[in-house]
Amino acid sequence: AAAISGLLIRSQRPDFVPVPASLGQLLLLPVQQLAYAALSEEPFFRGFLWGALEQAGFKPLACFLVQGLLFWVAHFYYLTALPASFWLIVPLGSVLLGLLVWRSKSIATSMIAHGMMNGAGQAIAFYRL
Repeated sequence: AAAISGLLIRSQRPDFVPVPASLGQLLLLPVQQLAYAALSEEPFFRGFLWGALEQAGFKPLACFLVQGLLFWVAHFYYLTALPASFWLIVPLGSVLLGLLVWRSKSIATSMIAHGMMNGAGQAIAFYRL
């Protein structure tokens, strides 16, 4: 998923030249994304929202679909600047992260995966060794 998203992000910016980075910098990207995106998004969408939907009587499939749709809509800002991100990467990520939570019954798995996917995708899209 990270490789696909990184390549799609890079393809949306054909004039972009990847920036040199050390191996250490690249290895820290997933940690940065865990602290930045995963820490804010996973507890809200796949923690609180999913739990609130379950308490309201929604079945697991409905919780999965609603939180996934709202996660996608929350990334609306990609629509004009990075349309492939909006139409492909975010929905794919939403499905994968939602399935991890549904299967594991824990947001810890989706938080780690979110950080790893974003960080590795960012490394592929924007950096080179």
